[in-house]
Amino acid sequence: MGLFTLGAFFHLIPVIFPQDVFQQTPAEQTVSVGGIFKVHCHTGWLASAAVYWYKQQHREHLQFVHIVRKHIPADGRFSGIVDDASAIYTLVIKEVQRNDSGVYYCAARKSNGMSFIFGNGSKLLTTGPAAIFLLAPPLADILSMETIPLMCLVNGASSIKLPVRWNLATWETQTWSHSGTIDSDGVYNIGSQLTVSADTCTNGALCTCSVQTNASEHLISEPFSYQREPPQPHCLPLIYGGSLLLILLLVVLTILAGWSCRIWHSGNSSSNQTFSNWEKRERDKETLYAHLAFTPDPTL
Repeated sequence: MGLFTLGAFFHLIPVIFPQDVFQQTPAEQTVSVGGIFKVHCHTGWLASAAVYWYKQQHREHLQFVHIVRKHIPADGRFSGIVDDASAIYTLVIKEVQRNDSGVYYCAARKSNGMSFIFGNGSKLLTTGPAAIFLLAPPLADILSMETIPLMCLVNGASSIKLPVRWNLATWETQTWSHSGTIDSDGVYNIGSQLTVSADTCTNGALCTCSVQTNASEHLISEPFSYQREPPQPHCLPLIYGGSLLLILLLVVLTILAGWSCRIWHSGNSSSNQTFSNWEKRERDKETLYAHLAFTPDPTL
């Protein structure tokens, strides 16, 4: 056998005798929260009649999920399907939850019972109702800023590669950056930062951010608007001065009203006393006249 024939033979060995790894399908799948996840392990003739499924999150240790073989009942949300003809062992997860995200591996003992064979892994990404938020510093801090940093946060996105768009109206942007992360539940979070000049806020311009999560979902944040009011140092003295004058005027009017009432009551008292004295003198006159008129003359 020539060297070329021998080299070709060794090159075909992995095809004729497949390596000890199971093929899994699909390689990656995105499932909405509450949906169903199915992943298949193609064992062929290498495996025995039972396949074990494991999950790994963020390079942590493998966690046992479920065993798939004939006549094994479902365990809560986890169940299995066995196709003997194709030697395919399928893991089924119903009512998918956020923390189901991760990479799933199938594993089975070789037919000779000597060792275990693992699959090449299948990634599950869970998505739910995404939300978008536009975050800004507190108003007390904005008053002393020359530039205002803004953050657009997209929680629960289907990918970290979704572009975030800013609607700045008439605002002049200075810098911006974009980043994406995956939280402990395998949920994508997208953050987009923007810095604007505080001087442009005096016009009360609106700013929003948006993201297209899928073909039918377009999220837009609540608008951010801030208007820096010009200082008005003369308003408060005028207000307080006017209030003080009004109070003094009311006090003066009250004093004058009380003084007038006392004068009126004093005048009435004097008039009443004069009238009483006059009436008394008239009665005395009448009595005197009556006495003079009816007193008999002693000489008669």
